[in-house]
This record gives sequence, C-alpha cells and structure tokens, in this order.
Amino acid sequence: MPINTPNYGLVKPDETEFYDVEVSNGNMDIIDTQLKLVSEKVEGITIPDASLIVAGKVMLSNATNGSRENVAPTEKALGLVMKEATAGKQAGIERKNETVAALNSIGIPSTTNETWAQLIPKIAAVIRATGAATAADVLAGVTASNKNGPFVGTMAKRVGAYQGTTMIGVASVTQGVIDVMPYKGYWDGATYGGISDPNFHPAYWRSDVKMFGKQGTMPVRNPDMADQIYASSVVYGPGSLYMGIPNAHYLNGINWAYLSEPNLNPNNVRAGVPMFNGQLVGTLIEGKKFFYGEYTGDTMVDINIGFNWQIIQIQSSLLDGAYTVYRYDPPTGKFSYNSGGSYSPALYNVTNTSFSLQPYGPGGVYRIYVYERK
Repeated sequence: MPINTPNYGLVKPDETEFYDVEVSNGNMDIIDTQLKLVSEKVEGITIPDASLIVAGKVMLSNATNGSRENVAPTEKALGLVMKEATAGKQAGIERKNETVAALNSIGIPSTTNETWAQLIPKIAAVIRATGAATAADVLAGVTASNKNGPFVGTMAKRVGAYQGTTMIGVASVTQGVIDVMPYKGYWDGATYGGISDPNFHPAYWRSDVKMFGKQGTMPVRNPDMADQIYASSVVYGPGSLYMGIPNAHYLNGINWAYLSEPNLNPNNVRAGVPMFNGQLVGTLIEGKKFFYGEYTGDTMVDINIGFNWQIIQIQSSLLDGAYTVYRYDPPTGKFSYNSGGSYSPALYNVTNTSFSLQPYGPGGVYRIYVYERK
C-alpha cells in the first residue's frame, strides 16, 4: 500500500506495486506547484550590502592594511596578519626580557612574570644621566655618569683638622680683611687651610687688640705724659746717654722712659754747665759743700745736713709739682722762703745745719738740694 511524504504529500508506491503514470504525474504537479511558489518568493527577496549595523552580502579581500568596512578578509589575509602578530609577540617577549635584565643590573628587582603595567613604573623611576658633570666635578674615587656614560671623579678632597699651607696665596690684605685663594677641591666645612707667615704672631700686635679671636701680647703704654716707663738698661758715652726702651707699643711717642739716678742733679754738675738742652743746669760751686735727698709719704722727716746752709731748694716730682725755696740772709741771720704749685712742702725746726721736712703723699717724690753758705 502506498505512503505519502510528510511535507508535500508526494505518493510513494510500495515496492510490490506496478508503476502508475498518474501517480507519477500527480507527484510532478505537486512539485511544480511548490517550486513555483518558491520561485515567486525568491524573486521578491533583496539582499543589502553588509555594514557595521546591517547584515548583508560582502566582498572578500586579501588586503592586510586597508581601512574599508564593507569587505571580509580571506584566509590568506588572515594568515599574513597572524604571521605579523606572532612576530610582534616574539619581539615583545624579547624586549621584555631585555628590560627585566637591565632593571636587575642597576639593582631594581624585576622578573619576566611581571606585566608591562608593573614594569613601566620601575622604568620611570630610573634616574637618567643627562647632566654635564665631568670627572673634575666629582670627588676622587667616586663613580658617576653623564650623558656620555660613567666615569670616576678626580676632585681632591680636603679633610682633616688642619691642612697646613693649603692656600695658593694671599689675594689681598685690606684693613680688617685678608682675602686668600684656596686650592681646588672639596672642603668639608671642618677643615682649616692656612697661609704661613712667621711675622703673624700675637707678640707683634698690641695687647689691647684682638685679631681673628687672638689677643695680642705686646704691652701698651698709655698716651699720658705721666706714664713713665723705667728703662731696661743704660749705656754712657761722652756726650750721650743711651737708655734701653722696654718692649711695648708707645702710643703717639709721648711716653717717658727713665732711669733713677739720685746723683744726676744740679748740685753735682759744675755751675753754669747745661745738659739735655738746658733742662739741667749745674749749680755746683767747686770747693763748696752740698746735700741732696729724696723723700716720699706723709711722715715728717728730721734732716741733719752737717754744714751751714745758704739755700734749700725742695722740688716735687710731679710735672706741675710744688716747690719751696729757703734763703739765708747773712746780715740779719734770718731766712726767707717762697713756694708754689700743688702740695708745696714745708720746713719746720729750721737751724743752720738741720731742719724737719713735712712731705705729702700725693706730691710724689720730694727732692731736696742744699747749698753751703759762703
């Protein structure tokens, strides 16, 4: 018994049946009718060109460097792109290996397992040598680099408490300032350099002057006429008297140097003989006796001269010192006196051969000159 197809109902004769032309023609009519329907439907279909937003028909292309958006790559094109991508990937791996090796060589730990996102910050942190420093600008033995590559410094290092004569020389000396030129090199701020000059010594500047924190030791004599400096020595020569001047700075040259010599007085110099530009004129009358003495303090002194006096002269050592002169008058047997200046001395208990002297402390040294009566 025949059966029909499930879609279009075509008759399928059984294997035991004989061929039936009508059955075959009926099947043909069904097929013809269905094909006609398909043909009519296909003729009404329009396929658009493909785009990024609409599906459609496209053309194939072997190009690998185009920019069109309405063609499709062929297997060949994809193969070329794959080849380039594989080469690029290999180059990237090699560059990554080189980068990791370079970072490790400068002490920055890195591995090839790290991503480029992890390696890039490490690369950015590397200090690039772009300066213009040279070996002369860097301490000796210290390594450095510039845009030309690494180098070892040659700059001398000046260190230690003192470097002795480490200055080239004195550039200039002005009042209050000494300019010096140091040798080239690095100075650590705790090292002293010096200029040698044996004449730069505290003994050569005044004791009231401090230079560079050092106090002078040369004694200073005040500019005062009363500042009398005792001479260190004396040398006598005919017509000259040389006194040794003690080591000191004598301000304005108006200090006085002296030696004590009681016998240097007019009584011991022949009358009328001038000395020292007339500052001392002799009063000694040959054949006549005289007396000389020096007294200080405030205590009255009894003085016995041992001969009859004619003139008693008393002089204070002060520059404007007091004086007193006593004179004996033979006709009357009496004496007179005159005096002047501050702290003028007075005589008491006066006789022909003795008297008492009342000195005054502020008056200094009182010098007495007594001349024998004629």
